[in-house]
Amino acid sequence: MKHFVIAIGREFGSGGAEIGKLLAKKLGVRCYDRTLIDMAVEKTGFVKDCLVQEDESMTVLRKSLLSIGSTGTPLIADELMHAECDIIRQLADGDSCIIVGRCADYVLEDRDDVMNVFIWAPDDYRIQRILNDPTLNTDQTMTKEKAARLLRKKSSQRAGYYKYVTGDEMGINKRNQLRINSAAFGGSETTASVLEAAVRLRFAEN
Repeated sequence: MKHFVIAIGREFGSGGAEIGKLLAKKLGVRCYDRTLIDMAVEKTGFVKDCLVQEDESMTVLRKSLLSIGSTGTPLIADELMHAECDIIRQLADGDSCIIVGRCADYVLEDRDDVMNVFIWAPDDYRIQRILNDPTLNTDQTMTKEKAARLLRKKSSQRAGYYKYVTGDEMGINKRNQLRINSAAFGGSETTASVLEAAVRLRFAEN
């Protein structure tokens, strides 16, 4: 296949991160998600535990307001975000890969070798995944009501982060080339297989 980068945006609880990893395995490439934060932190020299508490959360951006000094010091969160953007561009210039989240669709929007995918699912499906997947919550007493509240909170944070960075609405903008309902295909494995077929078709050698 030709060189490619798959930028995966996703709703919280839709299985996007898992699908990205499964797709990467099927295609024989690397998948980057939260590892980009580690790379950006290393590049900037910031202390990760002090800055990154929630994935793609406006909480970090709000807290960074406290870092503005009288000399007009840039926001720490903005510096971290810019470092991530630089790393995303560097990864895209290297080997074919998959990048989950981090507004990669926006960062790489002018490239012809990028396929932008958005993964979504109905609320009921996402709530059930939250209840069944311990990686999505750490609450040992998780109930359906708590899961629904967590879904609303995380969805709002993720949408806020995307809006902050891009100025657009997540999942419904001009950069989306393929929207896929993970629930419609029965889960992550089948969805990854569908995406694999789409990628191989899109980037097949002429």
